[in-house]
Amino acid sequence: MIALDYHPLDLNISKGSESSQNQYHASILENGVIAATHEFELRQDLKLYQMLRHIEENAVTPEPRPGETTHIEFGKMLYRDVFSGELGEYFNKHFNEAQDNNHGFRISLRFADDVPEIAALPWEYMHNGEEFLITRRNILLSRLPPEVKKIEVKPLDSILRMLVVISVPDDPGVSPLNTEKEQEIILEALDKLQKEQKIKVDFTEDATFENVQGYLNEQEYHIVHFTGHGVSRNGKGYLVFETEDRKARLIDNKILADLFSDMGIRLVVLSSCESAKGSNREAFGDLASMLSKQRIPAVVAMQYSVLDNVAIQFAYTFYRTIASGKSVDIALKEARIAMKNSEKSNGFDFAMPLLYLSDCNCVQVGNIKPEPAEFVSKPTMLSDLQVMKTGFVARKRELRILEKGFRSDIKRAAIIHGFGGMGKTVLATRLALKMNEYFDGVFGMRCTSTTLPGDILNKINNFLMMKGRFELNQILNQPAPLETKTFVLINTLNQLRFLIILDNFEDCLDENRKDIENPELKAFLQQLLNNTYTCTKFIITTRYDFDPLEGRLPESIEHISLPELHFPQTNWLMNNYTELADLDIRKKKQIYDIIGGHPWTIGKFAKLSSVQGVDSLMLDLKPLKKELMEFTLLEKSFSKLDSEAKKLLLYASIYDEAVPAEALSWIMGDEKDDSPSIVEPLQKLIQCGLISKEQEYDQTVYMEHTIVRNFAQDKLKKESLDKKKLLIRVGRYYENLADQTKNIWDILKARDYYFEAEDFESANEIVESTSDRLIRWGHIELAMNLLNESINSTSGETKTNAEYTLATIYHRLGDLNTALKIYNNIKYKYEERGSNRGVRWIAAVLHAIGIIHQDQGNYEEAVKLYNQSLKIKEELGDKSGIASTLHQLGNIHYFQGNYEEAVKLYNQSLKITEEIGDKSGIASTLGQLGNIHYFQGNYEEAVKLYNQSLKIKEELGDKSGIASTLGQLGNIHQDQGNYEEAVKLYNQSLRTFEELGDKSGIASTLGQLGNIHSHQGNYEEAVKLYNQSLKIKEELGDKGLIATTLAQLGTIHEEKEEHELALQFYFTAFKVFDILGSPYRELVQKNIERLEGKMREKEEKKKKKWWKIF
Repeated sequence: MIALDYHPLDLNISKGSESSQNQYHASILENGVIAATHEFELRQDLKLYQMLRHIEENAVTPEPRPGETTHIEFGKMLYRDVFSGELGEYFNKHFNEAQDNNHGFRISLRFADDVPEIAALPWEYMHNGEEFLITRRNILLSRLPPEVKKIEVKPLDSILRMLVVISVPDDPGVSPLNTEKEQEIILEALDKLQKEQKIKVDFTEDATFENVQGYLNEQEYHIVHFTGHGVSRNGKGYLVFETEDRKARLIDNKILADLFSDMGIRLVVLSSCESAKGSNREAFGDLASMLSKQRIPAVVAMQYSVLDNVAIQFAYTFYRTIASGKSVDIALKEARIAMKNSEKSNGFDFAMPLLYLSDCNCVQVGNIKPEPAEFVSKPTMLSDLQVMKTGFVARKRELRILEKGFRSDIKRAAIIHGFGGMGKTVLATRLALKMNEYFDGVFGMRCTSTTLPGDILNKINNFLMMKGRFELNQILNQPAPLETKTFVLINTLNQLRFLIILDNFEDCLDENRKDIENPELKAFLQQLLNNTYTCTKFIITTRYDFDPLEGRLPESIEHISLPELHFPQTNWLMNNYTELADLDIRKKKQIYDIIGGHPWTIGKFAKLSSVQGVDSLMLDLKPLKKELMEFTLLEKSFSKLDSEAKKLLLYASIYDEAVPAEALSWIMGDEKDDSPSIVEPLQKLIQCGLISKEQEYDQTVYMEHTIVRNFAQDKLKKESLDKKKLLIRVGRYYENLADQTKNIWDILKARDYYFEAEDFESANEIVESTSDRLIRWGHIELAMNLLNESINSTSGETKTNAEYTLATIYHRLGDLNTALKIYNNIKYKYEERGSNRGVRWIAAVLHAIGIIHQDQGNYEEAVKLYNQSLKIKEELGDKSGIASTLHQLGNIHYFQGNYEEAVKLYNQSLKITEEIGDKSGIASTLGQLGNIHYFQGNYEEAVKLYNQSLKIKEELGDKSGIASTLGQLGNIHQDQGNYEEAVKLYNQSLRTFEELGDKSGIASTLGQLGNIHSHQGNYEEAVKLYNQSLKIKEELGDKGLIATTLAQLGTIHEEKEEHELALQFYFTAFKVFDILGSPYRELVQKNIERLEGKMREKEEKKKKKWWKIF
């Protein structure tokens, strides 16, 4: 790639002539001096909104749409509007000269504060008629608020440090992200750079605001990369963070801008990957602008979500180019080109990133200073201990806990305990390196079964003499009691800040691993810890947890249980081994899934794979397991457990995830005692390092390491324990938990355990009970997958019920033929069985088939089916079903214009739903009553009812219902001439319908947007939308909506004075409305009469004209 010189050029855009709100002023500035200007008009009409909607729609599609050129037309329009007249001539002349001299332009777009509507447009699509400006290597495009000055920060003197925050709140109001998938995207993008030591990356354990703040306060990061959701509320932008209990927490962009400012951060990347499903343009763009104003030199914000594969391509190319020493805007240029040329590109995603830039070289690395010596002029004695100065990964949380406790003087000692090979010693020495400036010196020694107080005193004395302290040395060889010598040592330790590490202390414990075996050593350690109350701190590492002070001063000693590493940290650890470093992320993930995140095992796997090969070793892990058993003493540890601890270890292996103590208690229970006490066996397992104790948000959870879980499950098989019974018991635990938490993901965990236990009936019951919520929240694919698994794993009535629920989804998606086929098949099966339960389902199927006939305009058949269904429901006393059918009968009267009868039925339905507390039914009926008021012209009452309905739907998370109500509110704005607000609501509605795959909703909304184009005289665009809508309605067989669209097309042709064609459309629409008994037939009849009158009048004029000539 040829290195170009780039000339800076500012393109300022502000309000133009006051005579028109659509007039804007553009000017080119070079070195702060205006070189050329141009006035242009850019109308904020529906055509512009429609182009933006098409761009947004295509931005999130997985594949390119052939022939789609909206973004090109939009880009040409922007370029043509701005680069015309004097400004265009100036730009073209100087650009051609620059090209001839092998130069380029570095264009900075600066939008005045009085043109937010213009700044919000995706200018990154500007197109000069030949290509997009942002994909030309001789043009670099970025943005900058007008009040922000360009700066030049000093080059970095260390390798790049990056903090990654992935926010995945467990909240039904937020589309879930796949944490592992998001981590893998970033890991795959940065893996090579990390191996080449060009970048250091930290992942936050969680995305609470306080945790992110803690990371930024601890270390200076040059890059912060956020993956998650942005939302815009009432014109304000927010990022979605997490709370301690993993709910969504909206953090105001102003607060975030304050958090990131003055922290040494040079680049912020705001990204939303595939599963975010939608636009973050307002929230991310708003924050990007704020961060730029807070003097953060570079901010990249994704305007829309991007596909995972393209996100990997973007991140890899962007960060690789930065790490190679290029400027941020050149790195973004290369990333855009890579995205555009990617096989996985949808053709729109290359323009998704927008860049705010005040210093293009802000993340360039200059002369890297050598890492400062870990210990400078401080006595250090760590000869027996493993120290990792480089290659250390993870354990950020544990380091923070230790450092906070020691610096505050609250903690005087810490016991780091855990399974063998988990990295206890490395963590202790890493803390020593991290707190080097705090401590006056660090001493460490490896303990053995023969270690005595004298051994420790002698070694510490040598250490103290290095510091020039000889008090202990003067008495050490005197015939004084051990207690006296210890007090001399304590007196010194209370004066100076030392860190003393006693490593491998498990060898000093007794047979039961609960107490120090040597009484003299026990007394010595107790005297040290009891009386060294300030300055000096102690760390004891051991496989087995114990209490050296036997219950005294518990608040003064920190106990840290080391869990195994999560995958991102394990990946970095693998990069330390030549045999594993060059494997791709997917292969590393396979290894992790098999052997877990146990550091010693990872190292041993690497060593063995150098002989056997990775794939061969993965197929036969016996050599690894043999060495693992010998090193970890797992079999020996298990043999020393009492029967209850053994039982808990085996039973707990059923859980795939970290769980609280109640879950472990539950799985140990039986019919006599649901949740027996597990305090003693759990403490024993923690003490032995066989179960790790972690803090997950505000909850303490426990989990077996992967190798321990595999060992325990092997034991389960050998001892012929009933694994299925245990899986079912875990399923019941999550069912009970879901009753308390009302969390759908808890109940779905229960379903997974039932399914694994082959209790398919219980698994299906959960699927049936959650499907409606999953669909309402937009998780349609998940719902269909679960239902298909139920259908394939069950039989009889259970299978039929699952088929019924699946049919309702097909119905919602507009595949009426498939839905009808399944419904009729189900009806036949239930009629054949003839059970009481079957009768209830027959009523449900009749109701569902009735809705399909209603949607297709076969009102007579629909009423017949509704009445059959209603009769059965009344006999069964099924209040919910009665209310639902009354509502549908009300709908038919509503469609036929019998509003009085419709209101009567709606009110009957509403009364029942209110009695039984059916919020969804209440919301639906309120919406229909609102529709009647709307058609009667009572807009105020309609809005009131729509808002009541909307509030309930938002509480329920009913995406489809929310979209429908937004469309209804849009209708009122359209009728009142508030087209801009109507379009905004229609587009919100349309996005949701498209996300849900709701064809009927899409068709209706396209028709409403067509109406606005028609009112504004954009007939060509209106016809286009009407035809799109008509095509979908014909697929659905929805006669009423087909007739409506035909009438709308007739209106346009009448406006265009194509009277014959208009009359044809009117007649066809009238015939359909007449068959349906719809009140719209009178409206169309009036149109026909009016048009025929026009045609007669025109014919008369024509005749008169000819008579005159004659």
